Amino acid sequence: MSFVAGLVLLGVLIVVHELGHFLVAKFVGVRVLTFSIGFGPRLFGFQYKDTQYQVCAIPLGGYVRMFGEQFSEDIPEEEKKHSFLHQAIWKKSLIAFAGPFFNLVLPVILFFGVAFGMREIPLAVVGTVLNGSPAQIAGVLPGDKIYQVNHIPVDNFITLMEQVGQQADKQIDLYIKRSIGHSDKEIKLSLHVDAESTQNPIDKAEKVGRIGVLPIVAKPQVALVNSQSAAYQAGLRTQDVIVSVNEAKVSSMDELMRFVQSSQTPIILEIKREGETQTRTVKIPKIDVSWMSRKILPIKRYAVLENEITKDIKKLIEETKKIVVQEEKRLSQSAGISFSGNMIKTIAPDSPAQALGLMPGDRVVAVDGEVVGAAYEIIQKFQKDPKAVHVIAYENQDGFQIALTRLKELQANKSSLFSEEQTKLGLGVGFLSPYENGPSMIKKVGLLEAFSGAFEQTAQLIVATVKSLWMLISFKVPASQLGGPIAIFGIAGEAAQRGFEFYAFVMAMISVNLGLLNLLPIPVLDGGHLLLFGIEAVQRKPLSIKTRETATRIGLFILLTMMMIAIFNDVTKIFGF
Repeated sequence: MSFVAGLVLLGVLIVVHELGHFLVAKFVGVRVLTFSIGFGPRLFGFQYKDTQYQVCAIPLGGYVRMFGEQFSEDIPEEEKKHSFLHQAIWKKSLIAFAGPFFNLVLPVILFFGVAFGMREIPLAVVGTVLNGSPAQIAGVLPGDKIYQVNHIPVDNFITLMEQVGQQADKQIDLYIKRSIGHSDKEIKLSLHVDAESTQNPIDKAEKVGRIGVLPIVAKPQVALVNSQSAAYQAGLRTQDVIVSVNEAKVSSMDELMRFVQSSQTPIILEIKREGETQTRTVKIPKIDVSWMSRKILPIKRYAVLENEITKDIKKLIEETKKIVVQEEKRLSQSAGISFSGNMIKTIAPDSPAQALGLMPGDRVVAVDGEVVGAAYEIIQKFQKDPKAVHVIAYENQDGFQIALTRLKELQANKSSLFSEEQTKLGLGVGFLSPYENGPSMIKKVGLLEAFSGAFEQTAQLIVATVKSLWMLISFKVPASQLGGPIAIFGIAGEAAQRGFEFYAFVMAMISVNLGLLNLLPIPVLDGGHLLLFGIEAVQRKPLSIKTRETATRIGLFILLTMMMIAIFNDVTKIFGF
C-alpha cells in the first residue's frame, strides 16, 4: 500500500511540476525535447512531434529538457527563436517559475475537489464534555444543542469551534437548547474561555479558545477492572456495549451511568459483544459493596528522586487520594462498571508505563490531581507541562495505584508520521477508543464557497510551510526534522488507508513543500535559475559560462547534502539508530 500510494503521490506531483515548465515553454515558443517522469534508465515512452515523452526507473523527480539549454550548443540563427537561452529574461523566468507555481495551484484543485458538492458536517450538538473544562463548570451537558455564541448564530460544530477559538481568555455567552422530556428548553450559560496553545510548533505563542466540548459521543462501552465486582460476576466484560437498561434504550455512556446509578433493584442489561448483531441479557444483582475492600497501594516512582517530591507534588498526591476515594464510591454505585475510554489497550516497550508496571486492562483515573475519563483528557493534562513530574492514579486488579513519573520521548512506529503509535503521551500507553460520531447535517457546498475555502486552506498551508522553512534555515528546528523519499512513501501509505480526503490533504501539503523548496535561491533549483536570471537583468548581460558552472556546482553540493541528511533521517527513524 505504501509503495503504490507513494508512487501515485510522487507521480502526480512530478507530472504537475514538469507540466508547468512544459506548458509555459510551449506557450512562449520554446521547443521541448524531452518530458521525463523520473530519472535514470528509460522504462518506456513515445515520440510526439518534437517531444519525447518517457518514464524512467528512479521515480524521485523528473525533468523537461528544452532546446538550447546549454551555452555550448551551436544554434543556427533561424532556430534561436525556439532556443531557451535565447529567450527574453522574462520568458525564461516565467518558464522556471511555472513548475513551482503549478505545485502551489494543485492544492487549490485538491481542496476544491474535496469540498465541492454534498458534505456531512457535525451539528453543534455537544457529544462529550471534558472533566474540569469551562463547559462542565458552567453546566453544559452532553446532548445540548448550542445555537448561538454571543448572539452569533452557529448551526454546525465547525462554526462553533471557529467562534469559540476567537474568544481565548474572554467571557462568552452560550445559548443552548436542551431536551427535557418531550420539549426543548432554551438556556443561557456564561463561561470563561480557556486560552490554549495551538500545539503547532511553528506558532507556539499563538493561543486559541477552548471550552472543552467535543462532537463525538462516548458509546455505552464498558470497562471492568475488578473481577470481584457485581457486574463482572454477572457476566459483563470490558468492551461490551450496552444496548438497553431494563428495556430502556441507551445511546451514550452518560445515559448508561445515570440508569445504572439510579436503579435500586436488580438491573437487566441488554448487550452487544465483539460486534455481533445478536444480543444477550445480563442480570446484575442489587448493588453490593462487599467487594470494595481494596486499598491504595504504595506509591511508585519512575525517574523521580525523593528530593524532587516538593510540597506541590505532595499536595497533588493528597488531591489524587481524594479522587481515588470518590472513584471507589462511584464504582460501588455502578456495580463496578466504568467507561472504557481511559482503559489501557497497549503498553510501549521501554516506556515509563512499563517501568511502573502498568498493564493492558488497567484504567487511568487521575492525572495531576484532576479526574480524567478518556485518553484525550490525559493527553491534555500532560501537555500542560510535559517536562514536569506528574502524579497519576490508575486502577488495576489489586486496587488503586498512585505513581510519580516523568514522561519519555517515545516513537514506537519510527517510520510513521501520523500513526497512533507515535502519539502515546510520553507515558507509553495506548487506550481503547469507544467513540462514535454525533448527529450531523448534509450541507451543499457550491462553486464559490468551495473555491474560497480551497484558496484559504492553500494559503494557510503556504504560510505554515514558509514559517517552517524559515525555522529550518535559521536553525530553530534541527535538521533531523527533514524527511526524504522513504518518509514520503510511509506517509502516503498511511494517508491512503485513512481515505481520499486525508490522502488529498497530504498530497497538497507535500505539493506546497515541493513548490516552495524549488523556489529557494539555490542554483539547479528553479529558484536558483530565477536568481541567476535576476542577476542577468541587473547587469544587462548573460553570466559567463564559468560563473554558471560554479553556481551549478555549489547548488548541487547543497542539494545533495540536503538529500543525504533527509535519507539519513529516514533510515534512523526506521531502524532507531
